[in-house]
Amino acid sequence: MRRKHTKHAGPNVRFARWYRRTERSLRVALLFLRRWFLWVILAVAALAFAIVLFSPLIRVREIRVQRSEERVDIEKIQTLLLPLFGRHLFFLSRFEVTNLMKDAVPDLDTVSVAKNYPSELSVRVTLKPLGARIQIEEPPPKKSSTGAIIAVPVPPKKRFDYLTVNTIYESLPSEDPRGKDLPLIKVVDWSVRPVSGTPLLSEGLLDRMKATETTLKDQFGLQVTSRTVYIRAHEFHLSTGKISLWFDIESPLEEQLGRLRTFLKSVGIAQAKSYIDLRLAGRVVYR
Repeated sequence: MRRKHTKHAGPNVRFARWYRRTERSLRVALLFLRRWFLWVILAVAALAFAIVLFSPLIRVREIRVQRSEERVDIEKIQTLLLPLFGRHLFFLSRFEVTNLMKDAVPDLDTVSVAKNYPSELSVRVTLKPLGARIQIEEPPPKKSSTGAIIAVPVPPKKRFDYLTVNTIYESLPSEDPRGKDLPLIKVVDWSVRPVSGTPLLSEGLLDRMKATETTLKDQFGLQVTSRTVYIRAHEFHLSTGKISLWFDIESPLEEQLGRLRTFLKSVGIAQAKSYIDLRLAGRVVYR
């Protein structure tokens, strides 16, 4: 038999009803607070975005160039970056910064860009590594029509000449500590004296010379002791101590090494007293 509901609820029932009403009220209040907090966040984000987008404070007013090594010309790079002053810092990309420098800095390797809000642009520049030491041989004195010797101008101060891996000539006022172990290349037969910061040799020549040296050592047992590049003649000579091997810059290297291999089998290196000319197709000239 079902019990009849009492007219007056007990204290436990009243407490349970109060607890449920309080819990529903808290849930409604928390939901309201969450929605309100979300709208506040969205409003703050929109305000911040508007400030970033339209505020004149977020403009480039200072450019700081970080030097990765002594070869980096900070003043030159700052001059190149002058068009960036006043640009909106938020929308400025590394691509734009690099484009301003890549033509004027031929030995440019990497560019790192950091934005220090609200108005500073920080740029770190690294250059192509050095690939060789350069010894520029002065041409012999020329004579005028009257027989007088025409003096060739010589740089007044001691300079240290290098070649980057992409064959850019660098003339530095002090010796680079990392350049002591680099191979030395003599450069002769130039019409106009090389200018620092400009290409000196054809691109890829250093890799070609290194590949030639490695092949001469590994396949022929010849150790290269000195290197000479003739710019106008488009050739390079590798000296093995007793003889000099003459290579053409433009023709295939494998063909020239093949002529050397044939010469050593048929004639022998002992017959060459001064040089072996490997530039001519179909024959080898030696002395």
